[in-house]
Amino acid sequence: MSTRRLRSDDAWRTGAFVLVTLLAATACEVLPADDEKPPARDVGPTDDAVGPDDLASALDGIAATDATRDADVPGASDAVDAVPDLPPSQCRHPDAESSGYLPWMLTVNTREQLLQLEGCTGIIELYIENAVDVTDLLPLESLTRVEKGLRIIGNPNLVDLMGLRNVSEIGGGLFVWKNAALETVKLDALLSVGLAEDYDPNLRVEENPALKVVSFPVLEVTGASLTIATDATTGPLGPWIQLPRLTSVGGAARLDDGGDLELPLLESVGRDFDLSGVYVFATLSLPKLRSVGGTLTLPKASELYDQEVVLPALAHLGSGWFSGQKTLELPALDTVDADLIIQDLYQTSLDLTALVEVGKDLAIEANTNLDSLTLPLLSTVREDLYIRANPKLPQEDVDEILARVNVGGNTVVSGNLE
Repeated sequence: MSTRRLRSDDAWRTGAFVLVTLLAATACEVLPADDEKPPARDVGPTDDAVGPDDLASALDGIAATDATRDADVPGASDAVDAVPDLPPSQCRHPDAESSGYLPWMLTVNTREQLLQLEGCTGIIELYIENAVDVTDLLPLESLTRVEKGLRIIGNPNLVDLMGLRNVSEIGGGLFVWKNAALETVKLDALLSVGLAEDYDPNLRVEENPALKVVSFPVLEVTGASLTIATDATTGPLGPWIQLPRLTSVGGAARLDDGGDLELPLLESVGRDFDLSGVYVFATLSLPKLRSVGGTLTLPKASELYDQEVVLPALAHLGSGWFSGQKTLELPALDTVDADLIIQDLYQTSLDLTALVEVGKDLAIEANTNLDSLTLPLLSTVREDLYIRANPKLPQEDVDEILARVNVGGNTVVSGNLE
C-alpha cells in the first residue's frame, strides 16, 4: 500500500467526521427547561444549514478527490496490497530487455554506438573494434556479464578498461589485442573466463605496446588458455601481472612479466606453462603449483639474476625443460608424463627425492658445477636416459642410479667425473 493511498484514506475519514459533527451540532441543540422555553417561532431554511443530503454530497466530493489523486499514482487503483512493478531498465539500447540484458551480439566501432550500451547489465557477445574515437569504456559501467566473448581489438586511442570494472563473468573468451595506447588492463570484479561450453574460451592480452599493468584481482579460474604477452617490437620487458587469486588455468598459460611474478594460489595449468618471457624480476613465487599438464618452461639464468626457482608443491609435469637456472628445486615432483630435460644449471647439487617415473626421456646434461645427483625413488624411464657432460659428477654415483632404474630405450652415459 502506498503512502499516498494511506493519506487519501485519512483525508476521506477526516472529512466525514467533520461533516457528521457539524450535522449533529445543528440537529441536536441543548434545549432549556419547559418554563424557560422561548415562544415558538417559525424558522425557515438558511444558507448555513447542513442536512443529510449535504453530507452525502460532501462525501461524494471527497471520494472524487481521492480518485483524482490516485490517478496520479501508478498502480493505486489496483488492490490495496498489490506489489508495484519494478522500474524499467535504464539501458539505452532499444533492444534491451527490462532487466537490462541485451540478447544480441554487437560490434561497436564508434563512441556513439558505445553510448547506446549505457546502463546495460548483460549482453550475449560484444566486439569493440577499430573505434578511433573511443578513449575509455565508461558507458559500460553497469555491465556485469558477457555470455559469450568480449573482444577489444585495434582501438588506437583506448587508454584503460575501467568501464569494465563491474564485469564478473565472461562465458567465452576475453581478447585485448593491438590497442596502441592501452596502458592498463584491470577488471576488478572478474571471477571467471571461458567456462561456457562451445565458445572460444581463451583469455589473451597481447600486442598492446604501451601496456604497463595487467590486473585481475579476483580472477580464480580460466576455462582454457591464458596469455599475457608483450609486443615483440618493444623489447623483452612485459607488463606487471597481478593474479593474486588465480587457482586454475584449464589450457595453456604464457606470461611475459616485467616485475615480480607472484601467483600465490595457482594450483594447476592444464597444458603448457611458458614463463620464458619473465625477463626481469626479484621473485618467482609459485608456492602451490602442483600440476602442469604440458611443458613447464622457465626463464634462463641470464634473466633471473641469481634468483632461486623453488617449486615446493609441484608433483606432476607433462614435461619439463629446465635450462640455465641458477637454482632449481623440485622436492615434490614424482611423475613426468613425457620428457624431463635438465641442463646448464649453475648449482652444485640436484635432489629429485620424490621422482618415481619419467614417461619418455630423462636427460641430465651439461651441468658444469653439478657434483651431486639424488634420485632415490626413480624406478622407470620409459624411453632414453642421458646422464652426460657433467664434469664434476662422480661416475660411481651415476652407476648406482643405473643399477636400480628400468630404462625402456637407450642409456647414454659419458663425460662425467671418472
